[in-house]
Amino acid sequence: MERPEQYSWSSQPEYIGKSRECEWVEYSWILSTFGTDLKTAKKKYQQYIEEGLHTDTGSPTKDLYGQIILGGKDFIEKVKRMLKGKSLSSEIAERKRLESNTTPDDVIKIVAEVFGVDKKEINYKGKANTARKAAIYFMQRYAGLGNAEVGELFGGVHYSAVSKASARLRKDMAKDKYLSEIIQRIDSHFKT
Repeated sequence: MERPEQYSWSSQPEYIGKSRECEWVEYSWILSTFGTDLKTAKKKYQQYIEEGLHTDTGSPTKDLYGQIILGGKDFIEKVKRMLKGKSLSSEIAERKRLESNTTPDDVIKIVAEVFGVDKKEINYKGKANTARKAAIYFMQRYAGLGNAEVGELFGGVHYSAVSKASARLRKDMAKDKYLSEIIQRIDSHFKT
């Protein structure tokens, strides 16, 4: 399927005037954002869709916070305040993020302390920097930050590299019992 109007459940044909409008779809609200003249609005809407088909906008969920919130920092904080004290479903695996008061500085301090390194060392890039991978891992889990935000804290690392660093740490832990014990020790700091 190449075109949105080819999808059987799409309302695209109605929006662009290729099909009869359904009674239960509110077309005017969307079309009004493209102009007051219906014919012009439909044409501009079609142009907008065409541009979107040829533009890589990335995944809208890359900045998803705690599996359920998509928005800016102010919005995220507002939602977190609304959720404070509420019981969250166990189906939300990232609910810790929504309940967390751990700051990025807390994570770096604890990781540096347990690994016995200076906090500055955690920012050095390199595959051998296990303390850095651990800090990234715990930022994701407890600081309530999305991958893009974690990446920014670590010198502009791409959000996908943040996921990869965490995955590498988990893989290393499976092979290295001593590393696994260190990570568990750090983890216990955040769970208390």
